[in-house]
Amino acid sequence: MSINIHDNPNSFKNWKDASRHAYGILHQLIKDTSISINDDLNGFKNWKDSTKHIYIILHQLSSFDINDNPNDFKNWKEAAIHIYSILNRLVDSSSFINTKSLAFDGVDDYVDTGYTIIAGTDLSVSFWIKTSASTPYTEEYPVVCHALWGTGSSLGRTAQAGTTSRYNKIGSTFGTTQLNDGNWHHVVWTFNNTTNAVNAYVDGNATPDVTGTFTGNYGYDFYIGAFTDSVGAASLWFDGNVDEVAIWNSDQTSNVTTIYNSGTPTDLSTLSTPPIAWWRMGDNSTYQAPQILMPENTNKDKVSNYSMAFDGADDYVNTGSSSQDGASTLTISAWFNTSYDNWQYFFGDNSIKLFLKQNYPDRVDFTFNGSVDYRSTNFTITLGTWNHVALVFDGSLVQADRLKIYLNNSLLTNDLSGTPDTTFVANNNFMLGRAGTYSASEWNGSLDEISVFSTAKDVSGIATLWNSGTPGDLTSLSPVNWWKLGEEATFVYNVNPDGTWTIPDQVGSNNGTSNNQMVDSARVGTAPSSSNNAVSFNMVEADIETDVPT
Repeated sequence: MSINIHDNPNSFKNWKDASRHAYGILHQLIKDTSISINDDLNGFKNWKDSTKHIYIILHQLSSFDINDNPNDFKNWKEAAIHIYSILNRLVDSSSFINTKSLAFDGVDDYVDTGYTIIAGTDLSVSFWIKTSASTPYTEEYPVVCHALWGTGSSLGRTAQAGTTSRYNKIGSTFGTTQLNDGNWHHVVWTFNNTTNAVNAYVDGNATPDVTGTFTGNYGYDFYIGAFTDSVGAASLWFDGNVDEVAIWNSDQTSNVTTIYNSGTPTDLSTLSTPPIAWWRMGDNSTYQAPQILMPENTNKDKVSNYSMAFDGADDYVNTGSSSQDGASTLTISAWFNTSYDNWQYFFGDNSIKLFLKQNYPDRVDFTFNGSVDYRSTNFTITLGTWNHVALVFDGSLVQADRLKIYLNNSLLTNDLSGTPDTTFVANNNFMLGRAGTYSASEWNGSLDEISVFSTAKDVSGIATLWNSGTPGDLTSLSPVNWWKLGEEATFVYNVNPDGTWTIPDQVGSNNGTSNNQMVDSARVGTAPSSSNNAVSFNMVEADIETDVPT
C-alpha cells in the first residue's frame, strides 16, 4: 500500500494540522465500515481529546501494544511522534498478503530450514496446518523443534489416539481439538525454560489444548513436515498443508490470541515481539529443481540467500574455456566460507589459481600464467564465516603492481617480487572448487556469487563489490561472467543423491556443470549476511498451493 506519512511534527503548525494528517491516513487504512472516525477537529477541546479518539481507532485497527494515555506525553508533538510510529507499522502490515502454502505428501516430503534451536532458552513455535489424513495410532510432525530430548517427545507432534482423529500430543497426553477435520487450524507450542512447562494452543484459545513438562537437552535442526534425529534423518512425515511457520526464543503464551488474529495470518514482523525466524511457506518461495527455495522472511529481498557446498574430495564445477584469454586487465570477485584450515584450491584453470590455507602461517598464493607471482601471509579469516576475495590484474602497470588481492575490502601485502606478464594466457577450463586439471586439494566449504570483469577494479570498485559484507546486484557493473551458484542452480539426478548441477552464467555463455559427484543437498540456505533459508526435499513445484487460511 502506497501511503505517504509525514512523520515529522515540526512540519505542522499545530495539533490540528497534525491530527488532520493522522485522520487522512486512517481513512485510507480503514476497510471496516463499522469503525467510525470523528474527524471534525472542532469537536475536540484540545490535542489530548483528539489523541484519545485516534487511539480508540488504532485499537480497533491493530493488535499492537499501544501506550494510549495522552498524559504520558509532554505536548502534542510527542503524542504525534508516537501516533505516526504506530501508523507506519499499520501501513507496513496492511500490505501483507498470504496467498500460498506448501502441501506435504506424508511419504517423504520435508523442508530443512537450516535453523538450529538454541538450547537453554524459552521457545515458541507458531504454524498453520490443514489435513484430513487419518492413519490409526500413528504420529506426524507438521514441524519439529526436536526440543527437550530425554522425555521421548518433541515440540510440534501430532498423533492419533484411535482410528479417526488426530490431536496435539505432549508425552503420552493428547489434546482435545481434532486437527484432521479438513479445516485450517492455527497451533502455537510454547516452552518455558524456567518452569519446564510446555503448552500447545489451538485457534487462538488462551487455554492450552494440552500441557506437559519437558526436561533434558534440545537442539538439532528445525524441520517442517517431518521429524528429524540428531544426524538429520527425516521420518514421521506430515500429510497435509502447512503455512506461516515462525519461531521465537521467548514464551509467547500471552500473545497466542494476537498471533491467531481471528483466524487470518498476519504480518508477524509488526508484533511487539517479532519472531526470530519466519518462513512464509508458499509466499516468498520459488522452485529451482529439485527444490523449493524459501528464504527466511527477513532475507526475502536480498540478492543472495543460497550457496553451493563443496565436499573437498571430488566436488567441482566446470565453467568451460576462460572468457578472458588474452586479457590485459581483469578482476575476479568471489565469496567463500570454509572451516577447513589446510591447503585448498578456490577456483582457477591451469594458468590462474587461488590456493590458500589457514594454519600457521595463514597464506594465499595467486598463480598467474602458471607462476606464483603473488603470495600473502596476512590472509587471515575466521573459519566458518563468510568472506569476500577479489583478484585484480592490470598488465599496464609496473610488474610489482600488476597483481593485487583484496580480502574483505582490504588490500593484502605481496611477499614476493614476481614478474607477471602483461596479458593473461588461459590454459584449460576454468573451474569452481578446484584449479583446472589439478585434482588434489579441492575446495572444502561453500562458494557464492563468483564473477569476472574485463577491467581492473580500483579501490572504489572493490568497495562496491564488497558492499559492506552483503552481495549486491552486479548487473550495472557489467561483469562478463557471473555465477550466482545457489539461487539459479538446477539439478538432474544421476544416481540418487548424486547428479549434475547446472550453474547458469547470468550474463555470459559459460554455464557451469558439476562433475556428477555433487549431491542434491549441495545447495545450502546460507550466504553472506543471510542464514536460515529453507530448502525442500522430495517436493515439486506443484506442492506450492493456493490453499491458505482465511
